[in-house]
Amino acid sequence: MKITNLDAVPSAEMNMEGARDVRKQVPISGSDGSPAFAFRVFTIEPEGHTPHHAHPFEHLNYIIDGDGVIVNESGEEQVVKKGDFVLVLPGEKHQYRNKSALRPFVMICAVPKEYEWAGRNLWAQTRLPLFEHKENGADDHQKSYNIVPPQAFSQIDNGEDCEHNKSDHLLHNLKLGR
Repeated sequence: MKITNLDAVPSAEMNMEGARDVRKQVPISGSDGSPAFAFRVFTIEPEGHTPHHAHPFEHLNYIIDGDGVIVNESGEEQVVKKGDFVLVLPGEKHQYRNKSALRPFVMICAVPKEYEWAGRNLWAQTRLPLFEHKENGADDHQKSYNIVPPQAFSQIDNGEDCEHNKSDHLLHNLKLGR
């Protein structure tokens, strides 16, 4: 069993293309022994937003604080606020935006543990892209980012018996589809 307080969890700026003024905390993930999900908390600062993206797995979201919108594939906005739950289905394009000029928008985002493992560890080791970028328009709100499926990372061996360095070995396995 693990009990943690969000105030004790480190926060990191999301430095990914298409995100603006977003911080992420990961209070529970596969590295804690979670068999299925990673729970992340995103804080979107006033007028900030996540990338407009889709991926092959669901997001389970709960709005902790603030008011914002979720944008669908066609650009339509639906208002979300403190206390709302959101289910984003696999393949469903979405983006969260904080429309407030004064208050942060804070939400829990549960994803399969493999995705958060890949996003936090494999990318840091290999610098492989986790997003496939498609340009749809002139401003940031019209760009699309498709996240590389977590299955691409799940069958990779660690390269301990390989002549490549670890990053090269992981990249080699991805090219082979392992």
